[in-house]
Amino acid sequence: MLNKWFKQEELYFSDLPFLINVSFLILVIGIIRFSYIFHKCTNLL
Repeated sequence: MLNKWFKQEELYFSDLPFLINVSFLILVIGIIRFSYIFHKCTNLL
């Protein structure tokens, strides 16, 4: 997979927006999970 990217730079640049979207989605899910756990902890106190 990495060899393909190094050989075909155009393919890498076309996949770059997809990778950014995936990383953004993971970040959003992480924030939602963290806030959910945080609210659970504050409700217990």
